Amino acid sequence: MIRGLHDYTAFLPIIPTPKTAPPLPGTSTPAAMEVGVYWSAIGGVNAIIDAYRRHYDAEPAVFLTGGDGPTLLPGLRPPVTHWPEMTLEGIRLAAEAL
Repeated sequence: MIRGLHDYTAFLPIIPTPKTAPPLPGTSTPAAMEVGVYWSAIGGVNAIIDAYRRHYDAEPAVFLTGGDGPTLLPGLRPPVTHWPEMTLEGIRLAAEAL
């Protein structure tokens, strides 16, 4: 999103990816960009979780992996399990199955 804002909108800077929830409201262009990028990501994940809940009428098991997990976790609706080693665990299990 940050790269897209910079590349396709005149004069918007490249900003660092937010590492925590940025304070509201964004009182400068870079601060507003941080708020928009962070809460858009959080809102997108929460919308997918809600759609699964409605579709299956059940609570989905949600696992958060990847390097930005600790950044996103506080904004996500529980229950969400932070499991940073999930991908490596899957590779290990696949290797053992061979």
